[in-house]
Amino acid sequence: MTAETVFNVYSALSEIEKKRFLSMIAPVEFAAPEKVKKDTLADSYYREIILTKFRKWNLKRKGVN
Repeated sequence: MTAETVFNVYSALSEIEKKRFLSMIAPVEFAAPEKVKKDTLADSYYREIILTKFRKWNLKRKGVN
C-alpha cells in the first residue's frame, strides 16, 4: 500500500478540480475590526456614581453613619 501525498493528489486532479481545490484552501480575508470610540467623560461620571453608591452601602453595612 502506497501512501498518498498532497502533491500526488493535487497533480491527479483536473484543471477545474485544481481551481476548486485551491479556492477551498485559500485563506479568507477578514475586515479589520472597527475601533470602539470611548466616551471617557461619561465613563468617569458613571464610575463615580457606582463607587459613591458602593461606599455608602459599605458604610451602612458596617453601621457607620
